Amino acid sequence: MDVKEHDLPGIGKKFAVQTRHGDRMTVIIHNTGHREIYHFEPGGDYPNHAVRLEDAEARQFGAILGGAYFQPTVAPSM
Repeated sequence: MDVKEHDLPGIGKKFAVQTRHGDRMTVIIHNTGHREIYHFEPGGDYPNHAVRLEDAEARQFGAILGGAYFQPTVAPSM
């Protein structure tokens, strides 16, 4: 996964993410603690989905993504 980090003076930080499969997302972490997540269509300049999370929600969501709540059984690759 390719991650690019940018300072947003007076706002916070922006992380532009592109997955191995070509999905593009932007995460903005505001100095206030809330987060914004934007998902872009392939080749699109504007996001087609956006989510705003408060600090506690973002931390819980991150824990879910990180496997704190559920560890899937990894299937062997073929």
